[in-house]
Amino acid sequence: MLLVPSSLVDLSLRGLRGYVAREGACYWFGREIAPHQGLAMVVAFPRIYSAERSFQLADGQMGQLATWSQREGCGTCTVTHTPG
Repeated sequence: MLLVPSSLVDLSLRGLRGYVAREGACYWFGREIAPHQGLAMVVAFPRIYSAERSFQLADGQMGQLATWSQREGCGTCTVTHTPG
């Protein structure tokens, strides 16, 4: 089970609104707080190249996300994106 605070959902929706005519994406990061239970805590909007029905991460973005999440002790909970 993944617990997602309403504030994280709100931040995600506000960030994705800028991609109305294109595909947008964000990552949720969090930690396991109990066996089989995670808490999403951070939303990240990596730099992407966006088209009407697809997106691609800019060079180096996945590496930066992975480095940050490892340093902070977080794991990737999900990638959320707008319909394409």
